[in-house]
Amino acid sequence: MDNNTTKKGLATVLGTAAVLLLSFNAAAGAAAEPSITDEQKQAQEGTAMPGTETGYTSSLTEESRLRSTEMSQDTSPGAFMSGDQLTWRVFADASAPDSAATMPSRFTKATLNDLEQQLSGLAGTPGVFFGFGYRADTDTVLVTGNLPLSLLPSDAVSSGAVVYEYTTDGGRE
Repeated sequence: MDNNTTKKGLATVLGTAAVLLLSFNAAAGAAAEPSITDEQKQAQEGTAMPGTETGYTSSLTEESRLRSTEMSQDTSPGAFMSGDQLTWRVFADASAPDSAATMPSRFTKATLNDLEQQLSGLAGTPGVFFGFGYRADTDTVLVTGNLPLSLLPSDAVSSGAVVYEYTTDGGRE
């Protein structure tokens, strides 16, 4: 056997051993790593969870607070933060609990669904990409993409219910 063949064989053996060792360590580490909460992580690190007295709240606390005040999709198309106050939009033909901060929507559930169906119907136009979604803070449907403005429902555009942003980047075809 020549020297190059010996070196290649040794490199193969060492490479295989390294892969096996890394695989074993990864599997052992994954099995030993239990799932813990943010509170447990903070306790291990010796730091306190952020609280409202510091002006900061943890994302888990905020998410929990938002979920606890969630409103039915039959009542509200969405919510937004106004400062530190969660405000729900309420469909024009629905009523909300008195305990929630609300603002009326220009849409009924049916008119918003109809508008979303019209926009969905534009999918599949060759060379066109776009996306859309309801924005509770402005009570509008934001449409972004490269579709011609003439394809959008003209009454919704003229009333301000649809806001259109032309872009040549991203989106879906």
